[in-house]
Amino acid sequence: MIDVNSALSVIQSISAVQELVSLSIKGVTDAKARAQIIHALDRLGEEQQKLFVIQAELFRLQSENEELRKKISCFEKWEQEKALYKLVNTKGKATVYEFSSEPKHYACPSCYNEKRLEVLQDQRNISGQFKCPKCNQLYPIKVMKLPTQPPNENLGSWQSS
Repeated sequence: MIDVNSALSVIQSISAVQELVSLSIKGVTDAKARAQIIHALDRLGEEQQKLFVIQAELFRLQSENEELRKKISCFEKWEQEKALYKLVNTKGKATVYEFSSEPKHYACPSCYNEKRLEVLQDQRNISGQFKCPKCNQLYPIKVMKLPTQPPNENLGSWQSS
C-alpha cells in the first residue's frame, strides 16, 4: 500500500527528472529532438499533477480511516460495557439496568439508551428513590418504607405544662 511519504518521493523523483531533461534541452539543436524533449517535459508535469491529486486523496482516505477506527473502538468499548448490565424490574417497580458483577449498582436507562453509563445514586429517603446525576431522573428502586415507630407523645409535653 502506498503511503503519503512514498507519493512524495515519487513526486520529488519526477521533479528531478524534469530538471535533468530541462538541462539536456539546452545542448540540443535539432528541432525535432527539442520538440520531443518539450513534449516529455509536459507529460512529466501532467503526471506530477496527477500524483499531487493522488497524494491529497490518499491523505484524506488515511484520515477517514483513522476516524473510522476510532469510532469502531468506541463502539466495541460500549458493547463490552453494555454486556455487563441487564435490564431489571426493581422491588420499587422501576425498570433500570443492573450491574451483573460487584459492587451492585444500577444505571440510568435514559442515559444508557444514549450510550452513557450513569450510576444511579441512592437518595436515602423513605420513598426508596435513586437519582441519575446526569439527567436528574428519579427511579423508585427500593420499596417505600413507612415509619415503624409510633410518634413520641412526650414531644408535645412542653405545651401541656
